[in-house]
Amino acid sequence: MRTASLVLTAIFFAACASGGNVKPLPGKAEKMVNRAEEKLREGLTNAAGRRYRLALSLYQKTDDRKNSADVYNRLGRLSLLRGEPDAAQRYVLSAKLIAKKEGYRQIFLDAAITEALIQTAAGNFEKAKNVLAAAAGADSGPARARVENVRGRISMAEGDYEAARARFESALDAARAAKNVSARSSATANLGVLFMKLEEYDKALAQFQKSLETDRALADTISIGATLHLIGKLYEAKGDPENALYHYDLALKANAQVDIPARAEADRKARLRLEAVTAKPVR
Repeated sequence: MRTASLVLTAIFFAACASGGNVKPLPGKAEKMVNRAEEKLREGLTNAAGRRYRLALSLYQKTDDRKNSADVYNRLGRLSLLRGEPDAAQRYVLSAKLIAKKEGYRQIFLDAAITEALIQTAAGNFEKAKNVLAAAAGADSGPARARVENVRGRISMAEGDYEAARARFESALDAARAAKNVSARSSATANLGVLFMKLEEYDKALAQFQKSLETDRALADTISIGATLHLIGKLYEAKGDPENALYHYDLALKANAQVDIPARAEADRKARLRLEAVTAKPVR
């Protein structure tokens, strides 16, 4: 009788500890990830990072390996965006390890895309290509637009502009087919950068305007600031300092609200550089 009583007590205690019908932790973690994505679009990278890390902790408590790997990769992308390549690489390696061990092919590919971007930013183009080739194979499926965008950026960094254009146009086609608005914006912005390198300024401006229109629709402050800065660079390259200054000023208004100080600093330096040319005081 005493044993039965102890068992009943244990069951009652466990029920109280679990909260009965309380929403499980993975649901709360998913909410944190969604909030982090919202903060990231707003440019609040510090707040996004806190929410990602909280979500990761919640997923780890329930041994949710798939979502843990996904959040590791998101933290890697965030670190790269913030200019922290070492931290980005550590997060991505954690994501790839879990994804490889557990057979999460799509997450492994997502992490490989991030790693390829890290290697491209570091100038390790062959390594970036090898990382993608090992993960993507012949058909990258729903990630094709993102894979083609990265391959295009590698080709552009290597100076192979013809290959870069083919990749970006392929990325644009894939993004449209998949209705992936973010990837479409990236492809058009990448084409704009490519045309600017080729000194085809009108074509570049048309691509940047398309990208900016999409960024506004997504309320993506980080992308808006980056695109406005690129338009400023375009006008500066064209020898139109007045329009360049105007767009650098617009970029600063967006980038000053983003938790990536280097972006606003680049806008300020550009404005100071052009002030003497336009004979207009910097506000």
